[in-house]
Amino acid sequence: MNKSSTRALAIADVLKSFRSPDLWGYVIARLEVTASSQTEQGLHWRNARMVVLRHPLGADQLTVLLVKPPTEPISVSVLQEAGDNFCTKAQIDAYLQHTGDDNPIHRGPAALVPGLLVLSELEKQSLHEPLRLFSVQFKSALRVNEPFVVDRQELGPIQVKKTDGTLILRLQL
Repeated sequence: MNKSSTRALAIADVLKSFRSPDLWGYVIARLEVTASSQTEQGLHWRNARMVVLRHPLGADQLTVLLVKPPTEPISVSVLQEAGDNFCTKAQIDAYLQHTGDDNPIHRGPAALVPGLLVLSELEKQSLHEPLRLFSVQFKSALRVNEPFVVDRQELGPIQVKKTDGTLILRLQL
């Protein structure tokens, strides 16, 4: 697999076409790439807190559910633990520059790590082939330098968790 180009980064490139300040503050809750004989393209508002994006991804169908999370106080003090995975500010800055992502939730001292960056790192470091058809659920936010672990069993989904066990994402191949 080409380590510099992942399916997750290809998805980030597709999502550039949906970039809008109207979507600032929204996060990816679920993302699916499915085989489809007919693909759709468009942005569909479900309500003020939920949006569905659809776009062809080669011969496949990309469907992304965005949600606007409730606002809550955020603690920004995070310690790194030796041996764990984490996303650095430099990685996030490189990702934001590469993708053109301008969502303010990915900037500043309380920045959230972009979910597609976590997925891209998972694809590069843990999978032996590029993602093709898959479903991923993003369950909780990850902060800059916040440690996480990858839980991969022979059968079943791959899970990325915080060191306290909080589920960040679940990937079903």
